[in-house]
Amino acid sequence: MAATKALVVGSGVIGLRTALELLQRNVRVVLRSSFPPLHKSTCSIGAGGLWMPYKCDDSRIDKWASETLTELLQSLNNSNSNSVMDSPPIEIVPTVFLSTHHNGSDLPEWTKDTRLSFQHLTIEMLSWQNLVLKLRIPSEEDLLNAGYTHAWLFNPPVVDPPRMLINMMDEVQNHPLTESVDVEMDSPYDNMDEVVEDAIRYGCDSVINCSGLGAAGICNDSTLKGGRGILLH
Repeated sequence: MAATKALVVGSGVIGLRTALELLQRNVRVVLRSSFPPLHKSTCSIGAGGLWMPYKCDDSRIDKWASETLTELLQSLNNSNSNSVMDSPPIEIVPTVFLSTHHNGSDLPEWTKDTRLSFQHLTIEMLSWQNLVLKLRIPSEEDLLNAGYTHAWLFNPPVVDPPRMLINMMDEVQNHPLTESVDVEMDSPYDNMDEVVEDAIRYGCDSVINCSGLGAAGICNDSTLKGGRGILLH
């Protein structure tokens, strides 16, 4: 039986995106979270939103990546056509991926997407193009001395997570099928029994746990550990 009303736990990017997907499918939503989207404890606020499939050989990734790219570009177009929005949360940024070996014959499937204007270049070719692009990258000499021989140059979307979180939160709150939103709960959930009790109280037939690292407490899972990259610039 398809869900008609769901309790979504968590208001990070996964929780808000899940809520929006449900709303778009005419599923009513109750949103609950211990902290609001822009709280310092929310992993999403410190994420770097560069679109690029990376370090994953799962065959499903190409499909997911293409769908995400389409969604981000559509959101960007909608933002550009909305005169009310001063600074859209998505922009297109020229991106360079450096390599110490030639891999032009074994490029990932996503590099064939013409929307990215993907190029596989030698360091010399990259330096020529940079005379026009003015990217903030090391000189040709420094790159060659560091052992780099080739580079990928492409134009993916980059998301500003705090702005995107604000936009998604506004969209969830203002949707006519959103029944209740509380992202600063006085009594956060301590276990799944409390989650289920709340779901029953609000008449929800589905529960979707998007609490991220918070699931360690709710689900009593001590093996859950956080993993995070580092933003260099």
